[in-house]
Amino acid sequence: MRKVQAEEDNIHTNLRKKLKAVLQEKVDLENQLEHEQEYVTHKLSKQLKEAISKKDALQRKLEAESRAKDELKRKIEEEDRLIRQTLEKKLEQLKKEKIDVEAQRDQEVENAMNNMSKILSRLVSERKYGSDDDAG
Repeated sequence: MRKVQAEEDNIHTNLRKKLKAVLQEKVDLENQLEHEQEYVTHKLSKQLKEAISKKDALQRKLEAESRAKDELKRKIEEEDRLIRQTLEKKLEQLKKEKIDVEAQRDQEVENAMNNMSKILSRLVSERKYGSDDDAG
């Protein structure tokens, strides 16, 4: 019976050693898993921060470009307005000049017609009186 007891004690001792080794392996694996989780978490956090930083930079760039585009659009609209104003003023000026030129031309035509009418009247008169002188 002692032999059986000794064998049982030996088995218990071996099982305790194996259990202790398994428990130590479990603790080691848990520690290793925790370190790996921390590494992955740290790595993902860093990547996330970099992605957010890039996104923010792109957002700022987009906003700056949008403001620049709006400013350019405003300048183009202002230039367009000024060009239209200038062209409208020039058109009005040309219309007035045209009216003045037409009025001047009409006046010159009228003066020429009056001069021709006087000359014609004088010629008719000279001919009429000149014919009377030839007849008498």
